[in-house]
Amino acid sequence: MALTDSGTILALISMGLPFYSARDLKETRTLIKDIKANKQDLPRSIGGTLMNLVPPQFLKYEIKITSPGDIAPPAFDKVYAGTPVTVWSTLPLSYAVGGTPSRGVVSGSSVTSNGFVSYRPIHVCLVTDVTGEIEEWKGKMPWEIVFEEV
Repeated sequence: MALTDSGTILALISMGLPFYSARDLKETRTLIKDIKANKQDLPRSIGGTLMNLVPPQFLKYEIKITSPGDIAPPAFDKVYAGTPVTVWSTLPLSYAVGGTPSRGVVSGSSVTSNGFVSYRPIHVCLVTDVTGEIEEWKGKMPWEIVFEEV
């Protein structure tokens, strides 16, 4: 998947982004709701020290991709909650030189600078929400899709 194929560096493997469907998109990465809802997994000791009791299998991200409206819709046909999609992210992660990435790396996206390696991660996800609309007179089709890592 290349910029010349869809007009963006974002790739949604098994779903697709037609040309003119993703210009000016916004990608947001947050912790999955299960972590945010369970603040008890970050308790304080009797001495006031914050402790991390989050099980490692819950260290996952939610990815939200929003387009303010382009002239073509993304390939949302047959995309429902639970649809598996691999997201080649536009939003980089980074780690210290000598470390290892926590996610797969989009080929050719790694950049080393000032002791850190930045890369575009590959997120293996399921769709959790899809929204599309049309602004007929403006000729725009705003949309949003939300994923959670498996």
